[in-house]
Amino acid sequence: MLNRADNTPASKILIVDDLPENLELLYHVLTDAGYDVDRALDGESALEQINHHPPEVILLDVMMPGLNGYELCQQLKACPQTRDIPVIFISALAEINNKVKGFEVGGVDYITKPFEIEDVIVRVKNQLTIVEQQKQLQEQKAQLEKEIQERRRVETALQQSIKREKTSARVIQRMRQTLNLNKIFKSTTVELRKVLHCDRVVIYQFNPDWSGKVVAESVETGWIPLIKAQYHDPVMTQTAILNSDCVFESLTETSEILVEDTYLQETQGGVYRRGVIYRCVENIYQAQFSPCYINFLERFQVKSYLTVAIFCANQLWGLLGAYQSSDFRKWHHIEISMVVQIASQLGVAVQQAQLFTKIQEQTEELKIAKKAADSANAAKSEFLANMSHELRTPLNAILGFAQIMKKDDSLLLEQRKHIEIINRSGEHLLDLINDVLELSKIEAGKTTLNETRFDLLILLDNIKDMLRLKAESKGLIFKFYISNTVPQYIIGDERKLRQILANLLGNAIKFTTTGRVQLRVSAGFKPLSEDELSTQNTNRFLPLNLSARSEAIKEERKINIQFEIEDTGAGISPEELPLLFEAFTQTEVGRKSGQGTGLGLPISRHFIQLMGGDIQVKSIPEKGSTFTFEIQARIDRETSFSPDQNQQQIVHLAPDQNSVRILIVDDDADNCSLLVKMLNRIGFEVQEARDGQEALDLWQSWRPDLICLDMQLPILDGFAVARQIRSQEQQHSIPILAITASVFEQDRQSIAVSGCNDWISKPFKEEVLLEKIKEHLGVEYIYQEPDFSYTFPKITTSLVSSALKTQLAMLPDSFIQQLHHAATQCSDDLVLQLIDQIPEEFMDLSQVIQEWVLNFRFDLIIDLTYQIQSSKQ
Repeated sequence: MLNRADNTPASKILIVDDLPENLELLYHVLTDAGYDVDRALDGESALEQINHHPPEVILLDVMMPGLNGYELCQQLKACPQTRDIPVIFISALAEINNKVKGFEVGGVDYITKPFEIEDVIVRVKNQLTIVEQQKQLQEQKAQLEKEIQERRRVETALQQSIKREKTSARVIQRMRQTLNLNKIFKSTTVELRKVLHCDRVVIYQFNPDWSGKVVAESVETGWIPLIKAQYHDPVMTQTAILNSDCVFESLTETSEILVEDTYLQETQGGVYRRGVIYRCVENIYQAQFSPCYINFLERFQVKSYLTVAIFCANQLWGLLGAYQSSDFRKWHHIEISMVVQIASQLGVAVQQAQLFTKIQEQTEELKIAKKAADSANAAKSEFLANMSHELRTPLNAILGFAQIMKKDDSLLLEQRKHIEIINRSGEHLLDLINDVLELSKIEAGKTTLNETRFDLLILLDNIKDMLRLKAESKGLIFKFYISNTVPQYIIGDERKLRQILANLLGNAIKFTTTGRVQLRVSAGFKPLSEDELSTQNTNRFLPLNLSARSEAIKEERKINIQFEIEDTGAGISPEELPLLFEAFTQTEVGRKSGQGTGLGLPISRHFIQLMGGDIQVKSIPEKGSTFTFEIQARIDRETSFSPDQNQQQIVHLAPDQNSVRILIVDDDADNCSLLVKMLNRIGFEVQEARDGQEALDLWQSWRPDLICLDMQLPILDGFAVARQIRSQEQQHSIPILAITASVFEQDRQSIAVSGCNDWISKPFKEEVLLEKIKEHLGVEYIYQEPDFSYTFPKITTSLVSSALKTQLAMLPDSFIQQLHHAATQCSDDLVLQLIDQIPEEFMDLSQVIQEWVLNFRFDLIIDLTYQIQSSKQ
């Protein structure tokens, strides 16, 4: 018996047999199996029941009086309403020809008597399953047909949308190619008219009083242009002027032709200003227009039109109109959408053009303001320089006598310590005086970091010793709390950090009468930047010997150092906090103290920002203040590279070595020439190629020992060259050194995949290139004897002799300015051209500057020329 878990109705089955005992047996069997069973004793009554209540399966006896089973089945299969009902013949006729006939007339199964009950149930169940599956297939078919129709509809709409987008993109692209509104309007009206296949497109602009004018028009040949007609017929709509309902009014002026919309003027923009984006009219005679407007439209043979509002910065600027004169027209929603989009972009174009005009006007105003500001800054800088000189003179005496007293052997240890504090404080004061001039450099954007390796803990001790006596003289608790996370040796700008701490701690002591002043210092590692991570990750892809560089990154890892200066002093009012870091501005407490210039905090904040941090202030009046800032530095461990280590210059290849051939591949003539000169000077045999194909030819014919390969080449790029070499070489694998200007990780991975062994990033130093060659070929060099009086990495313009400075100062000011400009552009070509202009008697100066250029030390040229220019002011 079937167990139904749901409430679905039982399947209906009809049994047709002229023997009542057979009917009764099958009835009970199928009813017990859970089916809804009907019975019929002959074919005629069975046919009547089927027509009124069609069953899902029919069990049909063959031998019956009147209409036998075969005949009944034939009638059922001939009727569209009953042809799909499965018929199972059940008969005592077991011959094969009887079964064949049963299947021929449309039966789906044939059961012979006597039968097994289970066999009947299974066959009925199978047919019901087939019926259900057929229903599902029909439903699925209908659903698929529906989906196909929907997809076709969507595809058609998508194609129309793509066409619209392409057209809009083309029109918008032309808008973006210029800020000239006349060109934009002209190209837009022409393009839009062609796309819409309409007879006229116009752009109408509102005036501030809501009158307006047609500023651009494109009209199909054969139709009357609005602007031209207006020019020839200035009183075209004089009769309409008297009618307030008339939409257009024609006027003429001496300079331009207008078509004014008096209706929109009277309604201040009409429906468009009230938020209506567009108005679509398919038939002007069905739009309930006034007779005046109908007459005007008929004058220009307009039968249908579409107008869209143009908004500029949320203000109604004008209208974009498309007109059909040849016939009435139903505007498609895709066309409307396209015109709306173009009108929107027209608004953007108008806004950008207006902004460009405004910027030009403001630029002129800024030039005038800048000239005035430069004059004011020059006066201020002159004042600062004079003040610095007045302070240096007495300080020179203080420091001089302190040094003399320090050499007196009769002083006690305590006295020597005091003299040392005086000397350090004087030196610090001298730094402060020098930094007064720093303000001018800050305002000119010329302040830079001078990073060196120094002992941070000693710096903190020195500052503490320098300020302790002042704090203790006021009875203050003066404490430093330094976390064990703070490194001892760092790389940073020691002088600027000293000034920051001295400024902030000095202010805290100055404005605190009772209580304490304390400094807390802590540190935390800064996460590696993406550039550093990409440098380390390169090791997974490139056989480039970057392990040493990775170790250097670990040894000089960036770290954030936090400083917190807390005091229990007078505090700062909330109103004065915004002015705290303004130059030449002091708080009320500062003015009352009569000390300071108001420069310390502004300079300190700029230095902190220059070192990658910022400063915050919390203050409560009468309770105290807390200044917190952080800087970025690099840890310099004792095992790291010493900046004072002398590096020997490579002079030539060592003797008793086989000749070494190097192929230079670069399409840039200057780069090629540079590499050839570098390598020829050392003793290498060099050939050069300017494109990828020439490189392959030389590799095959000349057989170099190493290839310096630029990756951006004509004909075949460097990647293709490397791949072809790797695919063609048989035994010897030639080292390929990629020379690239790219800094992107994916390009470096592509270099490795193409077959290059190593890479150098442009611009590079000569010693880096030579060391790479040594690494891959194992060559030996002769080095210049070390000169311990000169260490290149520590070169500064302070080491340049006064004679060289004098030589440069004797050259024309225009030459010095050109040299300074070329150095700021890092243009070795321009600098080398200028060197050729230096007189022969200044040969020493030429050689020094040329050496700086070859070693990419443009910073030294900038510093030297800046000193000369400053000394002449």
